Amino acid sequence: MISLITNKTKNLRIHPAWIVFWLIWPLGAFLGSIRNYRTITAKFVFWLFCVFIGLTFVVPRNTEEAPDSARYAAELEILHSMPFSFQSLWDSFYDSSSRNLDIYKGLVTWIVACFTGDPRWLFALFAAVFGYFYVQNLWMIFDRIEIRNSLILFLFILGMALVNPIWNINGARMYTAAQIFLFGCLLFFLRNEKKGLLWCASSILVHFSFMFPVALLLFYIFLPKRTALLFAFYIVASFVKEINLAQIQNLLYFLPDIFHVKINSYTDVDYALAVAEKENLPKSIHVVLNTFCTQFFIYFWVITLYFTRKSWFNISPDGESLYNFALFFGGWAQIADSIPSMGRFISIDNNIFFVVLVLIISKINLSPKLNMLAKLTSPLLIFTIIFSFRIGFGYIGPLTFIGNPILASFMENSVPLISYIKSIF
Repeated sequence: MISLITNKTKNLRIHPAWIVFWLIWPLGAFLGSIRNYRTITAKFVFWLFCVFIGLTFVVPRNTEEAPDSARYAAELEILHSMPFSFQSLWDSFYDSSSRNLDIYKGLVTWIVACFTGDPRWLFALFAAVFGYFYVQNLWMIFDRIEIRNSLILFLFILGMALVNPIWNINGARMYTAAQIFLFGCLLFFLRNEKKGLLWCASSILVHFSFMFPVALLLFYIFLPKRTALLFAFYIVASFVKEINLAQIQNLLYFLPDIFHVKINSYTDVDYALAVAEKENLPKSIHVVLNTFCTQFFIYFWVITLYFTRKSWFNISPDGESLYNFALFFGGWAQIADSIPSMGRFISIDNNIFFVVLVLIISKINLSPKLNMLAKLTSPLLIFTIIFSFRIGFGYIGPLTFIGNPILASFMENSVPLISYIKSIF
């Protein structure tokens, strides 16, 4: 059942037939190519499929409390009908009157608006950029996997991939920045490439709040890497449920004036109370279960990996370095969770922990105890995977499954798949 394969991506040539296959049926091309996931063809076709998901992305329209994608689409339509010059766009960045702190979204929207007001092409471009880093991150892990044909390993890889999946282009700024930051971290910790720090820093251009994780990374570099202390910090930080928002405001006022409006909005006490009140509203049982499963799964493995570290530190030095950073980063992410909207950084830490788990579980000389625990926790993982796909079905329609780029250029994927599922049940 288990076989050894090399640690390098194989077959550096992309066969044109796969591109033709993708033009006819993107989903079929993706499923067919992923069977030989080591090949450059699988990597390229996966990226193309990400672009196709963006092209067929279901954008919510005229709904209350609509997600970010609805606002992106509206901004594109306005910009296309009332165009302005690139110089005007450039002057708006980091300008106090425009409050435009994110270069990426503004630049991409402006480029698309020069040609069309159709949001399909905006999200295709969002997906192309997101997908590039998404694919790079996954294949950087794939190149380090030693075993193959393991169902448990497949589940852990799928769980890792779905922490920040392609349909998160719904919030393109935050989650694209997260993929770029992870890309930089993997380059730095797995390949010892200093340019990874530059890639991490570039995530700030996509979402200004990534000044926080970038600062943490730079601070971590100069810290002593004592796993016991980092583990203790992570556990203690998990119990921090409230911080003084006024003090946070004062600490962050050293930043330029352009950032003060955003700082005030994030750390406003009334806003924090409103968010907390909304969080306390009754939630669907599957949402509550997903939160429980995710938190239990992560904490279980953080603690398990700490107490079994002697059995895997030697076989996975890459995993050791990432594990230590994830403890440090995760501790601060838990503390930042007290600030509205800052809890999103916990998902980045979860992604790093998943990378560590995949690197360890993929080792052929993994201890039987860890292998058994991986099997025992797989039901929790399966539930989170199903829940993630359920979220994705809110932004994916039938055209994504049966269509192709030619059809998608003329037909709009306006009804999400989850609507059809709900109508049946």
